[in-house]
Amino acid sequence: MYHGGMTDDTDDSMTDDIVTGHAAAAAVVGLKPSTFQSYVARGYAPAPDLPPHISSGRARPRWRRSTLERWSASRPGRGWRRGLRGDGREPG
Repeated sequence: MYHGGMTDDTDDSMTDDIVTGHAAAAAVVGLKPSTFQSYVARGYAPAPDLPPHISSGRARPRWRRSTLERWSASRPGRGWRRGLRGDGREPG
């Protein structure tokens, strides 16, 4: 988690451990950028680890690659809602 510090204007989107922006984060976890951005907005994705990178007047969130990979590995995946009744049937 980010605990303060200075930001700079360097483009660290290609730094090995720093992932800048929703599109880059989505690529790390194998989602469409719009899906990942929706998860962030709803609080399903991890909060950014670092202060935003400011570029062209836009604040772009930044995560550590390890945070995204850990989150991705812990996600239930596609179809996780199946069998909520506990009897193997589709919910509905």
